[in-house]
Amino acid sequence: MAENFVACELKMMYGKTREKDLYYWTREGSGKAEVDFILQEDKYIVPIEVKAESAKHAKSITSYCQKYNPEKSVLTSLDEMTEKRLPLYAFWKLKEWLNK
Repeated sequence: MAENFVACELKMMYGKTREKDLYYWTREGSGKAEVDFILQEDKYIVPIEVKAESAKHAKSITSYCQKYNPEKSVLTSLDEMTEKRLPLYAFWKLKEWLNK
């Protein structure tokens, strides 16, 4: 349900200006890693990992960031807001949060 919520928010944020599908990333080879959404925001490619509860371990987005070294990334969960974490309840502020 958390991923569906984020997908709906992304479609609402970007659907009117962009007629694009939502993208995701999976690591090839041994070990499973999947980043739920990949978004282009201005000049940035932004990976977004969604956790329905507290995000004590975020192996997938860590794996993506180690491989591609994006300038910005988002982990959204029930945790409090930090430099790299955006709470699910505040996901509607994604654009503002990315532009900090």
